[in-house]
Amino acid sequence: MANAPSPRQMPGTGLLLHALVQYSGPSRQEALALAPFPSPVSVLAVVPGSPAARAGLRSGDGLEAINGVPLASLPTSGPHASARRDAAELALAASPLDTVLTLTVRRAGGTEEIALSPVTACRTRIEVVAGATVRARSDGGIIQIGEQFAASLDDEGLATVLAHELAHTVLDHRSRLAAIETSGSARQRKALARRGRVWEHYVTWHFLRGYLEEAGESVDDAEGGRLA
Repeated sequence: MANAPSPRQMPGTGLLLHALVQYSGPSRQEALALAPFPSPVSVLAVVPGSPAARAGLRSGDGLEAINGVPLASLPTSGPHASARRDAAELALAASPLDTVLTLTVRRAGGTEEIALSPVTACRTRIEVVAGATVRARSDGGIIQIGEQFAASLDDEGLATVLAHELAHTVLDHRSRLAAIETSGSARQRKALARRGRVWEHYVTWHFLRGYLEEAGESVDDAEGGRLA
């Protein structure tokens, strides 16, 4: 799904990052028990078979620098707990496509540089939000899904939700919604909204069909018509 056509692309690494300051109370101890934090931003997990896995990165590695730029020097978007982690992810996303990344990693008390050859991916980050207040949402750059909502879904249900949210990114709905709000007449706004919904259903089906094909299931294109 990440490699489907998208006007926004980024280097795909297969790295899942987190920062210790994101956790508080009992969850902080759980995070420390799950993996060490040799650096303020560390690797939570590595997607099997991904560029990060092939490069030898592993859970518990501390990320010190990206292409020679220390994470501590990266600008952050605010004081929120995930700001430093977000800055690292945005720096990775802004790296040139088809270029080997050099990551400075801290492990076993020392640092080493690891070369990572990314793949081209849709420029969307995905994160699970603790609690029950969030179901699923997208702002065009990041998809958030609530942990309780995600736990209630089977694989196909989760794929459908992510496909729907990815459609918002591919269709650049933030800009489209702004255009709808500033259009001249109510008729024009209604036409733009209707056209946006049709394309949203089409792109959702495109992503979902890819998931079903990868899972080895038969695909009936008539299902796409019913989505619209």
